[in-house]
Amino acid sequence: MTKGNPAWEKFEHDVQDLLNLRSTPGSGNQWHDVSDGRSRPKDPYKLMVDCKYTQRSTFSLSGAVLNDWWDKATGAGYHFALPVHLDGTNVGRQKRWVAVPLDDYAELVDAIRILNGPKRCGVKANVHQVYPCCRRLGHFGHHDNGEMEWSA
Repeated sequence: MTKGNPAWEKFEHDVQDLLNLRSTPGSGNQWHDVSDGRSRPKDPYKLMVDCKYTQRSTFSLSGAVLNDWWDKATGAGYHFALPVHLDGTNVGRQKRWVAVPLDDYAELVDAIRILNGPKRCGVKANVHQVYPCCRRLGHFGHHDNGEMEWSA
């Protein structure tokens, strides 16, 4: 850690450890290895993060900056996430957040629902909700072939 601002650097390392990402040289300031963390080569979910740390209780998001990072990440074959640590007046409250594209978040929620069954895609979990699947393909059907195996 550097002596200049160990809190932001600790946050970057915490994010890398929590998401099992590799660190990048110079905290991502190298043109050939941008970002504050990237997935390891064999990770099935390729992720690139740009961490933001502030001692304030607010943080502004810019569409231009988010789109620039999204372009960098997807251009290199990664998903993008923006972990943000807020201090300020949030003492004792949640301080770490992450901003991701809604489609990526929906895909993660669907994966958790499928893995944690019995809420299978297309099956009503209660009278108010149906869990869709395959959002990116535009399919909202039912993949269970009747034997709890996933059919195409």
